[in-house]
Amino acid sequence: MAVLVATASSARAAAPEPILDGPRVGEYQPIRGDGWIAWQQNTRKRPNHYDLYVRPVGGDSKFRVNAKGLNGANGDIEDNLLVYQQFVRKRSGLRFVDLTTNEQSRPPSGVNTEQWEYWPSLSGQWLLFGRLMHNGTRRLILFDLSTGEGRVLAHIRGESSFLAPGQVNGDWAVWSRCTSKSACNVVRYRISTEESDIIDNPHHRKQHSPSVDANGTVYFARGNGGCGNRVRLIREGLDGSEEELWRLPNGDDIGRTHLQMRPHGNTVLYDEFSCGRRVQSDAWQIVG
Repeated sequence: MAVLVATASSARAAAPEPILDGPRVGEYQPIRGDGWIAWQQNTRKRPNHYDLYVRPVGGDSKFRVNAKGLNGANGDIEDNLLVYQQFVRKRSGLRFVDLTTNEQSRPPSGVNTEQWEYWPSLSGQWLLFGRLMHNGTRRLILFDLSTGEGRVLAHIRGESSFLAPGQVNGDWAVWSRCTSKSACNVVRYRISTEESDIIDNPHHRKQHSPSVDANGTVYFARGNGGCGNRVRLIREGLDGSEEELWRLPNGDDIGRTHLQMRPHGNTVLYDEFSCGRRVQSDAWQIVG
């Protein structure tokens, strides 16, 4: 990875530190919870194949979650339960795995379909994920595991458009909605009121890869369009106050953020990758 060259814009935001930086591999989509850390990984030998690995926090022994020959993507962890995406070619669905027993299970009826389900997040009874339909429409689904009912929070269609699930946390969910590769907005949604708001983006920058804490504070990446163009890691509170936590070197970008609330403060996990280099990505964390 390129060396981080900028400093945080606030004394309250500490410098990021690496949590995964394996040689000759790309490490993406880091998440952590309940004593476990999970990430997606590819290799120089197989750059188009992605495995999902888990290990105890502080431990060295990792194990692959997705089935051999299939691909894996994160994902969220709650109470030793990991939800993840398993896919191959034109088939994709969500899976659960108990990290203490390694027992796999399927989500309730209504989650997996003949369409392409992707990028889940889990908090209590709520499961957030995306669904790509055969006709090209993307939908963002909030599924109530206690009732088996799902809400369609957003939808979009178009060759250059994308709908990216972020994180669900308590009463809040976030996602990014892109109408092109360089025009993206972050949306925050309150589950109890079914109300949403678009995070302020007055200069029409590319705002993407959002996560959220249980108080509705949103963390996301902001760039000037395209990949790796002056990318910042931003925090925005419910009152609209905004803070730049970190600035990445040009040419690097963020694929995903994941917020973990910890006793000493919020910690944001994120992957930092080099644009145009598929196996050049490490996982970082920053307290903010």
